Amino acid sequence: MKAIIEYWKNESSTFDFLCEVINQNSFIQIGKEDFEYEKSPRCLALKGLLEIAPDDQRVIDLLRDRAANDPDDLLRQWATEQLTKIAPQ
Repeated sequence: MKAIIEYWKNESSTFDFLCEVINQNSFIQIGKEDFEYEKSPRCLALKGLLEIAPDDQRVIDLLRDRAANDPDDLLRQWATEQLTKIAPQ
């Protein structure tokens, strides 16, 4: 995932691929007090989108959705923290 973001971030299909990972991947981190984003495909994809298009409304909407609806408690918390950094209410 990191290689895709690093080497193909300017490809138009990369944005769509990362959105698909966020919406379809079912990974949940279990038994960790500290969130290890490197192990969460959804989080890596969100980080990639934040790097590629931090001001894109679709990215902000995805973060909001993950902050409210992600099945992984730690990812919800991480997404909420990212939202406060880029889109303070």
